[in-house]
Amino acid sequence: MAISVKYSVKAQDLEEARSWVEKTTGLEAEPRESSYWGGDYYLFETSDGEELKLINNVDIYDDEPVIGDLPDWKIALLFNGPEAASSVLQLLGKNADRFEKVSETEY
Repeated sequence: MAISVKYSVKAQDLEEARSWVEKTTGLEAEPRESSYWGGDYYLFETSDGEELKLINNVDIYDDEPVIGDLPDWKIALLFNGPEAASSVLQLLGKNADRFEKVSETEY
């Protein structure tokens, strides 16, 4: 089953969060921009088809949360992958002081 996991990131800003994700996962960030994802964001991809989006959780137009179920968090990390047994998820789980899992959905 595929899995989607949302994390709140306890960083002060997107650049600090990017550094944390890179150090934790060993993945390299690809800078992107999209008004849908709150302006500037980072994409991380693995060779196993996993994808992480690191976003500012504040809409650039109305200051509302981009991810509505994370209204109290300024930075969000969104994981999508083909299976729950992911080494990336394990690494993020070992760093719960920086990455707080908010929701997990298998589909």
